[in-house]
Amino acid sequence: MTAATAPLPQLASPSQLPAALEAWRQALGSDNVLASDADCQRYAQTTLPSAPRPAGIVRPASTHEVQQAVKIAARFGIGLHAISRGKNWGYGDMCPGAPGEVIVDLRRMDRIVEVHEDLAYAVVEPGVSQGQMHEHLLSTGSRLMLDVTGAGPTASIVGNTLQRGFGHTPYGDHFAHCCNLEVVLPSGEIINTGFGRFPNAQAAHVFKWGLGPHIDGLFTQSNAGIVTRMTIHLMPRSPVIEAFAMRLTEEQLAEAVEILRELRLADVVRSTVHIGNDLRVLSSRERFREAVANAPCPLPDELRTALRQQAGLGCWNMFGGLYGEKPLRRGTRQVVRRAFARLGRVVFFNRAKLQWGQKVASRLQRLRFGRRLQETLEGASGAFELLEGVPTSEHLRGVGWRSPNAPDVESIRHAGLMWFSPVLPMTASAANDVVAQVEALSSQHGFDALMTLSAVSPRAMCCVISIHYAKSDATETKRAEQFYRALSDELGSSGYLPYRTRPTTTPSPLIPANLNSLGVDFGRAPEREADRVAARSL
Repeated sequence: MTAATAPLPQLASPSQLPAALEAWRQALGSDNVLASDADCQRYAQTTLPSAPRPAGIVRPASTHEVQQAVKIAARFGIGLHAISRGKNWGYGDMCPGAPGEVIVDLRRMDRIVEVHEDLAYAVVEPGVSQGQMHEHLLSTGSRLMLDVTGAGPTASIVGNTLQRGFGHTPYGDHFAHCCNLEVVLPSGEIINTGFGRFPNAQAAHVFKWGLGPHIDGLFTQSNAGIVTRMTIHLMPRSPVIEAFAMRLTEEQLAEAVEILRELRLADVVRSTVHIGNDLRVLSSRERFREAVANAPCPLPDELRTALRQQAGLGCWNMFGGLYGEKPLRRGTRQVVRRAFARLGRVVFFNRAKLQWGQKVASRLQRLRFGRRLQETLEGASGAFELLEGVPTSEHLRGVGWRSPNAPDVESIRHAGLMWFSPVLPMTASAANDVVAQVEALSSQHGFDALMTLSAVSPRAMCCVISIHYAKSDATETKRAEQFYRALSDELGSSGYLPYRTRPTTTPSPLIPANLNSLGVDFGRAPEREADRVAARSL
């Protein structure tokens, strides 16, 4: 029997669940074991078309309590799925990987154990949010900053790192800037990775690889264990951070990608650089909600052009950051300006320029120009905060795209949102190929093509495709699911595979199904198409 056809382990009989719940109550306290219909339904809420429902929720407050929870699950044969803070928007939120599993909610484990100013690292538990770390660094007068994602202040640092997420600064590759994981294995045993496994190791927090096989990656997007502590590397704050931005036409995108690759390879530009199309940028600006809510889908070219011109956007819009001392930034600015000169003008701005512009705009509010300037500056300020390591919910506004009654970002789970995120080489041909396929499939399935090409490394880009739909409309929800599967199948067939995915109960050979947040689900793992595809290639 091959690995591709081997049967999955089965959950124990549901009759074991009451005894397991009682054992967890004894170990963790009754308030930290939830099993009511309302609680289970709340944890099953997701922006996806559907989600598995958990059998219960346990909420440990320490590594020891995680151990206890795991040992009880093993005793009764109950599948576990761990989440950090459950803010895995567009990829599964808080929901488990398979029906009947019990969620291990780690939000109570929210200690910032240590911040080392000289060596620029922090040790955190999985419940620590981006906003919590940012406020801690501010309140202590730290010279350090955290690379943050656009998932908002309440999103977990550890959770995103274990999903191999990325942000905006030179520390944008989060997994590349972590080490020394503390992990509870399915047996209940605790291990530390890297040098952390050696007593009194002096370099445990500062050297990623340790000695011998490097196993940290086994605990990312996997069911190998529950990570209960992690060292993350922080970035010394630059005296002045400067952003650069540029508008591009459809025809200029390919050449811009080639230029950007060379700048990244030469280490001229060190930050993650994002190139969003007009619809992706428009979707983050709430004022466009009414303009598109009742328009045909995909958006007619005439309306799309008008909205783009009104907002002062290009067909594609590039945004990145420059860091370093003033002389270094001045030289870098000149190199970037010359590199893109044949495509147009690169705009450079910092916090001081934004504040000056906002003062001017406030004095011109009565004029149409002043109002447009204010809106442009608000959008630029929200993006600039991410370069500064300030977590913001600004970029979650996109959940309201196409929905006049969309929830605010605090109740995002009631919206319809899926992200599909294939990775491609940073070449003109790959960018053109992916964009063409996404636009064709969007039109075919009746959705707007919202996408961002993010230069996550000097050689690779991630194309984040946003699928927005009305969950209250069963027909539209079905079409959204079909669109997602078409993206997976066609882009996957072309060799563009996603860097992270969502749980799925209707697997396809080209939809790798993984898990949310901390990516842990042991006891029983839902079928993972990535494993099946890998097995076929052996």
